[in-house]
Amino acid sequence: MKTNERIKRDKISANIHVFIGAVLLCFYGVINLIFIEDISKGEETEALDFIIAFIFFGLPGLALLIKSIKNKRIIYLFKNYVTTMSAASNGSISNIARITGKSEDFVKDKISKMIKNKYFINARIEGDQLLINGRKLTKEEKLKVVSAQCKTCGAIGRNVLTENSFCEYCGSTL
Repeated sequence: MKTNERIKRDKISANIHVFIGAVLLCFYGVINLIFIEDISKGEETEALDFIIAFIFFGLPGLALLIKSIKNKRIIYLFKNYVTTMSAASNGSISNIARITGKSEDFVKDKISKMIKNKYFINARIEGDQLLINGRKLTKEEKLKVVSAQCKTCGAIGRNVLTENSFCEYCGSTL
């Protein structure tokens, strides 16, 4: 699966999580209003009812909302990091951290999550570098390198000019 397909899938998933989370929290709110109304009428309600409502509606709703926010944040950061790396022409984590104003540990952690989510194709972190496709160009290949903008992720990358060139950031065909 290509990066753009993964991002679309994760955006849809995040939107579904927001919807379900909001519905669950609404149910939890309605149930609490009913409990409050019962208490105001002098009827007895048990604390266990509140706890059960929170466990079945409140917690799952809140968890889904938090998960969707985190997913959307990773997608936003991915696009930001790709733009930063394509402009700087290297995968230095300290360079990305300096440009984005975040700590190196923060950037490294987020890039690790992006690799785990397969936003970066064939990538790994080695020291302070994000290596994509994990190799350096030979002298012959350096002579054939051209700059190209990816139509999928928008990155401007340096690629070896071949008939089957791929974006070094998201893996899409150029």
